[in-house]
Amino acid sequence: SNDLNLKNLIEQNYPLIDIFLINNKGYGNAANYGSRLVDTEYFLISNPDVKGIIKSSLIKFVKAAKKLDNKFSALGPRYLNANPKSLKQSQTNKHISELRFLSGACMFFNKKNFDLIGGFDENIFLYFEENDLCKRSYKYYKNYQINNVKVLHEAGNSVSIESPEDQFDHWPLRSISQQEDQNLSALWAGPQARDSQQSYDLGAQNRIAR
Repeated sequence: SNDLNLKNLIEQNYPLIDIFLINNKGYGNAANYGSRLVDTEYFLISNPDVKGIIKSSLIKFVKAAKKLDNKFSALGPRYLNANPKSLKQSQTNKHISELRFLSGACMFFNKKNFDLIGGFDENIFLYFEENDLCKRSYKYYKNYQINNVKVLHEAGNSVSIESPEDQFDHWPLRSISQQEDQNLSALWAGPQARDSQQSYDLGAQNRIAR
């Protein structure tokens, strides 16, 4: 695998990003691992095939969290290209709308609430782990879709790249399946973006193909 070379390239060009290569024990295990590295109030989990998450998206998530007085289990964005047959979304006329289940492709958490819920069930290797978390979390708080955070999700997108340099150039779009790399479970990036003296954890880029 060329991922160690890719790791070195990213670290050289983006020294504020931390990368952790761990054994592949599934999506939930990787998400829980990354959450234990978080030392901010909030964090974001996002697949590499989700486009549109920028600093302003994080600020909108944080504002919604504050408006809810942090009484939420998870927040999710509005998916502009979602198939209505496979993903139920809320009505667009509400800025913050309660939704029983959220897509695991992009989820925003309050660290304390995530720990209270117990994180993801690591017995579920891949798929429906977000449904399990959303169902368990309802005894604590509800889940909400934040409709002014808008993204595109190229579900299961994977590109074939030969060189480490090309991997670096296309990194946000690349998904790695279990067959491609048994040893790579997730890549977590935690640069701190500061705005008005507030710190936002930029969370994770989960590199398991969904």
